[in-house]
Amino acid sequence: MAMSSTPAAGSSQDHMAATLRADLEESLKAMERPGSRTVEDRDVAEVVELELRLLSGEVRRDRAAVSRLLHPDFVEFGASGRVWDAASALRALADDAGERTEVFDLAAQRLALDVVLVTYRADRAGRSSLRASVWVRDASGWRVRFHQGTSRPGCGAP
Repeated sequence: MAMSSTPAAGSSQDHMAATLRADLEESLKAMERPGSRTVEDRDVAEVVELELRLLSGEVRRDRAAVSRLLHPDFVEFGASGRVWDAASALRALADDAGERTEVFDLAAQRLALDVVLVTYRADRAGRSSLRASVWVRDASGWRVRFHQGTSRPGCGAP
C-alpha cells in the first residue's frame, strides 16, 4: 500500500486535508478488525493521522504545528546517523525542501494506554528508510517522543 503524504505543488489546503483523510482511511482499512470500533482504535487512528501529518511538507515547514506534535523530550536517531532533539529537529524542518514522501507497509499498535508505536517504510527523493515512531499522550495530547530512521542502502525508492 503506497500513500502520498504531500499533495502536488500548488494544491490547496483542502486538497491536503482530503489526501491525508484518504491516506488515513486506507491505513485504517488495513488495520480494521471485525466488529465495532473501540476507543483504542480511534486513538491508534489519530496517531497514524498525526504521523502522516509530520511527513507533509506543509506541516514540516510550519514550526508551530511541528512544535505541537513533538514531545519536549523528543529524540530522533536519524537515518543519517545523526541524533536530533526537539530544537534541532525544528530548525532542520524549517529548511525542509518539501519533497514528496511515500509511505509503505504502515502498521501501528498500542504499547500501553497512552503509548502507540508506528512503523513504516518511507521513500523520499530516491532514498528508502525504515521508520519507527513512539507516540505518547500527555496533557497536551498525542506527541511523538521518539523516532528512528534506518537507511536501506542500495534500496532506492521503487
